[in-house]
Amino acid sequence: MGVMSARRLAAHVWARHLRTQAVCAVKCGGGVSGFFPVNTGVRQGCVLAPSLFNACMDWVLGKVVDQSDCGASVGNTKITDLVFADDAVIFAESLEVLVMALEALHEEAKPLGLKVSWLKTKVQVFGDLLDEAVQSVHACGEDIEILESFTYLGSAVHNDGGSHQEVLRRIGIAHGVMDSLSGSIWRCRYLCRRTKIRIFKSLVIPVLLYGCETWTLNSDLKRQIDAFAACPGEAAPSPRRRPCPGLPFALVEQQLLRMARENLKKSELEENSQDSHWRKKQLGSRLLKEKPKDTPPPPPSPVTADDQFLRVAEAVTPLCDVPYFRQLKMKDQKCHKVLRELGKRLQPFDLPRERHATKLPCILEPTRPSVSVPPDPRLGAPRPSPELIAYRNKDEFGVHFGVDGNPKTVGFFVGRPQEKDMVCVPPTYLVNMREAHKDVARSFQTFIRQSPHAACHRFDTGGTWRNLVVRSSVTGQRMACVVLHPQQLGEEGVQGIMEDLRQYFFEGEGAECALDSLYLQACPHTRCTREQAPYRLVAGSEYITEQCLDLAFQISPDSFFQINTKGAEVLYNTIREVAEVSSSTTLLDICCGTGTVSLALAPHVRGTIGLDVTTAAVEDARHNATHNNILNTTFVAGKAEKVLPRLTAELSHCSEVVAVVNPARAGLHPDVIRTIRQCEAIQKLIYVSCKPEGFAMENFVKLGSTRLKSPKARHTVPFMPKYAVPVDLFPHTHHVELGAVERVRLEVQGGGDTMEDFSKLKARKRSLR
Repeated sequence: MGVMSARRLAAHVWARHLRTQAVCAVKCGGGVSGFFPVNTGVRQGCVLAPSLFNACMDWVLGKVVDQSDCGASVGNTKITDLVFADDAVIFAESLEVLVMALEALHEEAKPLGLKVSWLKTKVQVFGDLLDEAVQSVHACGEDIEILESFTYLGSAVHNDGGSHQEVLRRIGIAHGVMDSLSGSIWRCRYLCRRTKIRIFKSLVIPVLLYGCETWTLNSDLKRQIDAFAACPGEAAPSPRRRPCPGLPFALVEQQLLRMARENLKKSELEENSQDSHWRKKQLGSRLLKEKPKDTPPPPPSPVTADDQFLRVAEAVTPLCDVPYFRQLKMKDQKCHKVLRELGKRLQPFDLPRERHATKLPCILEPTRPSVSVPPDPRLGAPRPSPELIAYRNKDEFGVHFGVDGNPKTVGFFVGRPQEKDMVCVPPTYLVNMREAHKDVARSFQTFIRQSPHAACHRFDTGGTWRNLVVRSSVTGQRMACVVLHPQQLGEEGVQGIMEDLRQYFFEGEGAECALDSLYLQACPHTRCTREQAPYRLVAGSEYITEQCLDLAFQISPDSFFQINTKGAEVLYNTIREVAEVSSSTTLLDICCGTGTVSLALAPHVRGTIGLDVTTAAVEDARHNATHNNILNTTFVAGKAEKVLPRLTAELSHCSEVVAVVNPARAGLHPDVIRTIRQCEAIQKLIYVSCKPEGFAMENFVKLGSTRLKSPKARHTVPFMPKYAVPVDLFPHTHHVELGAVERVRLEVQGGGDTMEDFSKLKARKRSLR
């Protein structure tokens, strides 16, 4: 070709000559076949074939351009056609010019033996050049289909000129490649970070950028692509960013951009730290001892109408965009951190304890050895929740200003009260909430906006409407409780509001919520017990019924019940498993609430005794026992530190006593801890806490301490940690229920468990050192 061009032969002349009168030979095994003519088509294996065909196509399209005057102006440049192998694209600014160009192409290709494949030929219209009713174009006696999106070599071209959908599709395909390499590459401990980055660039990035030459990029798409490419800034590309269930796609895009910036910053920090690692070694300990300066994090931006649902999702369900198995891994690390802190706090007390390879004060395991089913090592220690979406059976909504300035917006608070930028955001897209709760909150918002009474944001500024509590059960029953500030309403005003609520939720627009029970509480304080402000039944039944472990539980407006009903079943089975109860066991349920633990374990033990300071909760527990025909349970109302001493003589005759404590987040009062330690009949103690790093940690330490200030508690035997089995009752959040932290009273071989024997055991341990 170069020789022919150098001799000034016209391209179309030698192209046509080589195209129509060429001969070829095949070289194989050192021999050459005879020459044969190439009449039509392009023979594979010919070195000149691609170049010759391109020259032929250029000549044909040049003739087409001359005859039809096709082309599209882009700025000061006119683009007439594009050619890739035997695929050609013709541009035209009108339908008539396009038809002329297609007919010219058909006529010019005939003499060269080329045929246009009308079945594969498509028309794509950009802009408003064609009526939507027109579905095809007629040219050369053929109907050519008009497409909105055309896929070429795996890359989609859309008629809007944008590449938003195509880029997101390529990112999704690249995520699939990353997921396939998750176990063998990203989580492999034997591959260094540099190797993982090379694998990422050689296997994942080409998949991401396939067909990128057809993309029309803007700043947002560039940030998303850069964010994906910044994934290897961590040891393994994490977290996997997939759309959050229940969130609209606009929020997912905002979440992708936010996570992109975070991952990019983190990758830059890690690169800088690796580059300066050798410098730190040479500079010695002077740099290592230098304290880093604490820089306060930048204040969050005010909540806007565009990001309000994303902000409330970040506050209520911060892990909704993290795959569930990674959530369990994070909570497993949290439990390890809590137990390590407990081990440090117990170390000064010189308690004899077993040594574990994990250096934890007790065994943290997903399943006890007595269970035949092996644990899944990918899930970590926490036992997973059976339900991940819409698992909450109780939600409490506040009333405040919304992003639109409406003071009667029902939802959750987002922002900082001290900065006066706190707003109330509806729970429209929260994944952990049931749709029935959202419907009730939406109807209540409509009701109070129609009401002449104002919202109560602060007690000193007046107002009536405060918050709304919605409960539901797995049987489908629903209960709502409206909390208001009585202000100057009086009894007549409260009765009028009750009648308005009844008409709206049972006869008016709110009847679609299908409430089974509606209550009202006129509470002048931040929170009121039923003794301070009784719950008034507006309409419906007095309670709803919840099903758990084939038992029916009566739920009142203030009854305590685990937020996750199916997760509670896992928790109660875990307690029974860890406690190793038998037909001779007496279960002592401290802080029993509505008696869920007592009634769940009653068929497996000799008998249960439930203690709770709330009289109403004890009444519900007794009703639940009677309703389920359980006869080996007893429930006592009163403070545990006063009731337990009266039961000591009774419990001393029991062969085995196991105590279960499930307090609120504030933990147990020190007097209750002292009373539990003084009760020598308790042999096992299972402490259930939804916030083990908080006040429960102080309870753990006092249970195992040998240096208590109280003279009575000082001469008691401490409890030592033995097992810890976390249960995840709160998917998509950072909370985890350290579902069964088992504490076993110390026993001395050949003797009892008195303080004197315990002192001898400590002295023997010191002598062995």
